[in-house]
Amino acid sequence: MERSPGFRKGVLLALSHSLARTPSRKLISRTKKEDHMAQPTPGLYTVQPGDSLFAIAQRFYGDGNQWHRIYDYCNKQVIGQDPNLIRPGEVLYIPPIVPLKTCTVTSPRLRARAAPNTQSAILHSFPQGTVLTFFEVRQGENVDGNSNWGHSDQGYYFWLGGTDHPNG
Repeated sequence: MERSPGFRKGVLLALSHSLARTPSRKLISRTKKEDHMAQPTPGLYTVQPGDSLFAIAQRFYGDGNQWHRIYDYCNKQVIGQDPNLIRPGEVLYIPPIVPLKTCTVTSPRLRARAAPNTQSAILHSFPQGTVLTFFEVRQGENVDGNSNWGHSDQGYYFWLGGTDHPNG
């Protein structure tokens, strides 16, 4: 199996050519409507001239506002600290679309944080009765016997012990 290295600010990326040549799922017949629908997530995507994370998210998820899913998933090391600066030739992993779960805030107030712990920055606060969405449960700081934290589409974390679904 051939490998070709790519370099970016001290990070070595080794791509397997067999993965890069894996054919994506294709539609047997296309209509004009299908041309505007989200493309199937291929797993790997090579940045093209003029690309942005917003445009890539629009292409694969049908919603450019989901760009942070691509950036946050495991591409920060490739892209660097500025998500607005991507370079042609960079190979990004496009995470699969996952269904969102919902829960309702049951505590008087629930804080959304930058990381799954009570010491991280507070990004937002939600009153009781607010319906929140999340795509995964992360293990974080144990608060009152529960270490389950919801990871939202907006990129923040909230303690699930303050909701009607404490285990996710």
